Amino acid sequence: MGRATRTWLDAALAAGAIYLVGFAVIALSRAGYPFEVEWMEGGMLTHAARLVEGQRIYAAPSADFVPFFYTPGYPALLAGLAKLGFGLSFGLARGVSLVATAITLGLLFRIGQREAGWRYGALAVGVYAALFRTNGAFYDLARPDAVFMAILVGAVYVARYRPSIAGAAAAGLLFAAGFFTKQTVSVFVPATALALFIERGWRPAAALTVTAFGAAAAGVWALDAAHEGWFWTYIFEGHQGHLFYWKNILMEYWRDVLFL
Repeated sequence: MGRATRTWLDAALAAGAIYLVGFAVIALSRAGYPFEVEWMEGGMLTHAARLVEGQRIYAAPSADFVPFFYTPGYPALLAGLAKLGFGLSFGLARGVSLVATAITLGLLFRIGQREAGWRYGALAVGVYAALFRTNGAFYDLARPDAVFMAILVGAVYVARYRPSIAGAAAAGLLFAAGFFTKQTVSVFVPATALALFIERGWRPAAALTVTAFGAAAAGVWALDAAHEGWFWTYIFEGHQGHLFYWKNILMEYWRDVLFL
């Protein structure tokens, strides 16, 4: 590494450290705030409270409750912690998201370190911290996003650094777990499988794909049967009501990337 490169990299690391400290201050200052910071937080706690009380999340819509179009991983985790004696609260929910974000940051650091050295690991952490506001400021909120990201990055990490059929299958199981936290993980399975196919051949790619989609399909079938068809209605069919705007893909997405 040349002197000029190191100088610019160290400057970027300093900026990243400032962003990381800024995120930590914001997250810790609002962790115990007893009301909603973002409009979905109360709804997520309501989902978890229903599970604690033995009620279904996915049932016919009523005047009392209509679920979000998310899979149940995050509220189920909150409900499990509540049953262990942790009080169900905004503080608990945000604490879970903070721990998940810490895991994501740790994995990003380790990936950068393994690929290019500790400075690049620290740079990856700084970039992720710098994107806190741009990404919606969801790293520490009572939403499934932070847990979803931790599982997603974990799955990619295992796929990359466990070069075996068993490692690929383990990554597939993590992807399936990610699906039951937020369905968006599905986008990353084919991309990761393609990378494995190019680098290691068809067997690990097939192991990851079959495990991920097989485990997810089995879980969807079981949950849909347990909820009399309402699970699939909410997590898939409900999304089909969203209009698809081609201009978002063809124009506005690239505008946002250039802005970043």
